[in-house]
Amino acid sequence: SAANVASVPGNPDRMLFFGYMGSGSQVVSHVISTGVETNISPAGLTTKIANCLVSNPSDPNELIITVNTDFDLLYSANLGTAWSTLYASLTFNATGLAVKWDELARVFVGGKPALVQLLYSPNEGSFFSNLAGAALGAVANITNIEIT
Repeated sequence: SAANVASVPGNPDRMLFFGYMGSGSQVVSHVISTGVETNISPAGLTTKIANCLVSNPSDPNELIITVNTDFDLLYSANLGTAWSTLYASLTFNATGLAVKWDELARVFVGGKPALVQLLYSPNEGSFFSNLAGAALGAVANITNIEIT
């Protein structure tokens, strides 16, 4: 089992767990003070893994995740009650994700198919451009992206 942990901005009593958790893949909302856990996974995630999750610091109900098997970028505006596809078929297993929420939801996605890719979308994932040059293409992988 492997899980990742993400904080929920503005809510120190809630955490999000995502990844493979023994019985399948899930995205789980966990309330620290009560121990209550709610599965907020997109439909069909059980055989796939959410590699990356980013929560909007201005609206913690907004989430974006990457899904490894489908190579999708998924969005929820309501803390996982409903999910929509921002971008289908990134063509690689995304292992890094960053979102600049305050500037028209600019999205950066990184990972490695044959060569490392660093994709950038200026419009919530409607389309992407690859920013990786030859030097970046030769590295092992991108596992984290941080933007300011």
